[in-house]
Amino acid sequence: MSNAIELSNISFAYNNTKPILADLNLTLEQGKVYSILGPNGAGKTTLINIMLGRLRPKSGRVSVLGHQPESDFCRRRVGAMMQLGGLPLQTKVKEFLALFASYHQAPIPLEKLISLCQLAPFLEQTFDTLSGGQKQRLFMAIALAGNPDIVFLDEPSVGMDVESRQQLWQAVRTLKQQNKTVLLTTHYLHEAEALADELLVLKEGKCTKLNDIPELATTYRRSQIKFTSDQSAAALVNALPMIDLNVKGDQFTILTDEPNHILQQLLEKFSIRNLYVAPMSLEEAYLSLMNARSA
Repeated sequence: MSNAIELSNISFAYNNTKPILADLNLTLEQGKVYSILGPNGAGKTTLINIMLGRLRPKSGRVSVLGHQPESDFCRRRVGAMMQLGGLPLQTKVKEFLALFASYHQAPIPLEKLISLCQLAPFLEQTFDTLSGGQKQRLFMAIALAGNPDIVFLDEPSVGMDVESRQQLWQAVRTLKQQNKTVLLTTHYLHEAEALADELLVLKEGKCTKLNDIPELATTYRRSQIKFTSDQSAAALVNALPMIDLNVKGDQFTILTDEPNHILQQLLEKFSIRNLYVAPMSLEEAYLSLMNARSA
């Protein structure tokens, strides 16, 4: 299997600040699906823009399909679905498809593009009448119009309902069957589980491949309970033994598989304020997993 993208010793910083990327090495194989994650500010968008040729690294080498990422060859063979919004409001979906297909020498046939992105029901609608999920499908179609070999999808399922998300997943699987390389960013672990062959993790300027997605999934299914309290950490641990507790001043965070049971105990035994309960994000699950390994 050939390599679609190769990055060697990549470093990048904005205006002589601390490097966002530092001696980063990464190889993406043709025909695989990758999902990238990392805490806010880790450099995900910067890394993608370097691979797209929109930013030049301060040092290192970037090869995309054997060419420089800013080359005309790569502009023809790489598609990107980024977080857009400034399309003409009164233009119809079918007009967008025809327009963007006209920019390419060998575009994907429109009927195939319409089928792949499930656009048929709203071809006659103008951009301003589309729902959030419908706009995402249109953005994906624009990224695929040139029949690229590499596709970047930036949070493609944002704003989609369950049915639309399943249709998008099928489109990504179809791209893989066609030997396309797909790099997607997502905050949904079940999306990464369903689609990605490998997870790419950005942290402290480095990029590593995380192959143990099932272990991450187990961590991800835990819930966070955050609150403030004047109680001591010792009192909480004595009342709730074996809890995974983090304390910063009067800020408490509990990670648990049994949020209802823990909440009941907290409300019965302690005076707490500013209660917040939510599933862990994908990045938080990764950080929790890495912290547990290093403990």
